[in-house]
Amino acid sequence: MKRVLDAASWGNRLKAILASSCVPHYLSLGLPQGLWTQSKWQEFGVGASIKDYPVDNPGNPFTVPKYSRFAMLSQDSGGRVIYEAGLVENSTDVNPVSGEVVIVSPFFSFSPSCNLNASVVYANFGTEEDFGDLARANVGVIGKLVLIKAGKAQGRLLGDNFLKTGLAGYITSPDPQQDGEFTEGNGYLPYPDGPARAPLSVFRQSGPHTYPNASSPGPVPVLPISYTDAIPILQALNDHGPRADELGDLWKGGRLGYSGVEYNVGPTPSNIVLNMHIEMEETQAIAYDVVGTINGNIEDEVVIIGNHRDAWGAGAADPNSGSAILSELATNTSPKPVLSWAHYSVKSHLRSHLPIILFQANRCWTSGVARWGPQGGGDASMFVRQCITTSDFGFEQGDHDPVFHWHSSFDTVAWMDRFGDPGFQYHMAAARVWALLAARLVESPVHPFNVAEYAVTLRQYISLIEEQADETLGSRLSFETLYDDLSHLHSAAVKFDTLAVELRESGRMAFDHEVKTVNAKYRMFERQFYNGEGNGVQQSDKSIVFQDSSYKVNQPGFPELANNVESGGLDEAEEWLNIIQSKIEDAIGLLEG
Repeated sequence: MKRVLDAASWGNRLKAILASSCVPHYLSLGLPQGLWTQSKWQEFGVGASIKDYPVDNPGNPFTVPKYSRFAMLSQDSGGRVIYEAGLVENSTDVNPVSGEVVIVSPFFSFSPSCNLNASVVYANFGTEEDFGDLARANVGVIGKLVLIKAGKAQGRLLGDNFLKTGLAGYITSPDPQQDGEFTEGNGYLPYPDGPARAPLSVFRQSGPHTYPNASSPGPVPVLPISYTDAIPILQALNDHGPRADELGDLWKGGRLGYSGVEYNVGPTPSNIVLNMHIEMEETQAIAYDVVGTINGNIEDEVVIIGNHRDAWGAGAADPNSGSAILSELATNTSPKPVLSWAHYSVKSHLRSHLPIILFQANRCWTSGVARWGPQGGGDASMFVRQCITTSDFGFEQGDHDPVFHWHSSFDTVAWMDRFGDPGFQYHMAAARVWALLAARLVESPVHPFNVAEYAVTLRQYISLIEEQADETLGSRLSFETLYDDLSHLHSAAVKFDTLAVELRESGRMAFDHEVKTVNAKYRMFERQFYNGEGNGVQQSDKSIVFQDSSYKVNQPGFPELANNVESGGLDEAEEWLNIIQSKIEDAIGLLEG
């Protein structure tokens, strides 16, 4: 790691790596970039292989766009077009290697095709709370198109909300509300002339991976648009329905008022409809994962360092900034445990190697981006849900930083060079921090973990759920025994961490029997909360402590217990209380055994 920390020519080298990979490579398009990464790692002396994994999603296959149209029509004039959305990002940035402009059609993968006319309702961020507020205001969404601000509800979280509502489809659009200081409303020029958002930028992502069932007709069509294309729709809603700020504080903050938008929720008047015509092509999505291994002296321990590699556009920041640093770190490393470098798409490598990883992995570090953006898909979430001790690392965008065009054709090397990270100083800092974290993991004879803090955090999660239970279930659900178990766990954890500190200070080596025993227990501690029997948890969600989340939406700890308490389901809540107590007792037994 010393060469990484001392390197003086990082800026040019990182920039070259970014430039070589900044072309669209969403699912099925990533083989050339995967082969390039494999070759580069092999040059560094890392044993690297590339594997392809079909991405199967029964009932809702992966889709890519063939044709898209979005237009506002006047019913009074026989369907006359009032406004036709351009649906094209006007980026002129070129890839420094290919010399080509990088532009991708706006789309959500997994969206079905549609050709429908409907009135529109504005639904804030499209969260469950937002739809509840609309219902309380007597604003119906059944059979309508819903316009939401992009960025808060994502992927499966969108599907969970929208399939309950009966809406016909939805449209997502960025809003300067999330852009901090640098907005056109504050007088700043948009990119490429200034740091504000490019008005034609869109936000792509995966649509809900929802399986049709008896109560659900299937996935809902969705189309991402720019705020330039959203403004005429929002203007058509002016004076129709309640104003957004009348529905609560969470509805305030929209920042397109300078364009004549009043943020009424609608629906649009009866003489105006929107036509959303999407033709999507079903395809067998393929994930191409590159995995490299540096063998250490301790073969039954593995540290995984990785980032995701699929990109919705050029992807200079997301994910290629993380990819560039991952490649930089894959040099001159001689670890004690096995060090695995994973450059993956949709976490498919984890799924296929889960039994081995569960047994061997010490810790996983993942980096979606080195620089920028508070958003993200939760690239470490699959590891977390499988109870592998994991950290997700990167820099966040500040309130006074230029706007990051997430999942857009404007996420380019040119933007990174001018606004995102001039001189690539953040990239270099991220690589140094990542290298130090990895070095501590692979070079510390005793794992630098702390289970006492974990026990404290579990108690905090339960305290929040108990507060909710007081409102929904009264005194019918008792947490007394669970709190006793949590106190016992904390006591056992403090004693165990104290033993680990003593071993570190004694100078014992990694091959010492007592050190190996402590390390094995640290490695297996979080595994005690793995729910292998199912018990209502989705197949990919084995952790009883954590579930899917995003950088914009915080999900509760112990989600199944929390959700049943919130809904007032006493029997289900008691079942999950018993499951949690059993897992905590397993963790106590591990530490004290």
